[in-house]
Amino acid sequence: MLIAVFAADIDYRQQYSTLPVFLADHGLSTGFYGALIAINGGLVICLELPVTVALRKHAPLLITGVGLCLLGSGFTALIAGGNAATAIAMMALLTIGDIFYKSPSTAFVADRAPHHLQGRFQSLYAGASISGVVLAAPLGGAVYQAAPKALWPLCAALAVAAGLAVLAARRLTRLPSTEAEQGSLTALARD
Repeated sequence: MLIAVFAADIDYRQQYSTLPVFLADHGLSTGFYGALIAINGGLVICLELPVTVALRKHAPLLITGVGLCLLGSGFTALIAGGNAATAIAMMALLTIGDIFYKSPSTAFVADRAPHHLQGRFQSLYAGASISGVVLAAPLGGAVYQAAPKALWPLCAALAVAAGLAVLAARRLTRLPSTEAEQGSLTALARD
């Protein structure tokens, strides 16, 4: 999960670093970029809580994996070109992917942590996420400068690979399904 979140945050944060440069290079204004970021914020405000509540009974690894794949599909929209329609499609998919992966992945880490290690588990999660944020601009900028047409396919591939890895982990990992099983795992972790 931590590797997937690290990859996702490198990708997701491209919207704040290389995306505005890409849009400007394609003749779209700073005002358009501001409106695009407003779409992101508006969708998160309107949809994150209802979606999280609606999906709370589903397996968090499934929701997270799907969210990461949606994140990747958002970047595929930009492969078609830098126009208003592709940018809006990218932002909608990117935001929905973020809504799907962020809350469930955070909850997954918290739910799997033994009670006495909650802080450590959340710190590891935050460290993976923040590391992705720190590296997003320099990595995205370097790729965009060296090979502008490679950035969005690379972002798409990275997010989809992270999503598929999470989905594969779901199939390979037997997670406790009852409170008794979770209690047993917590007791084992203490020993």
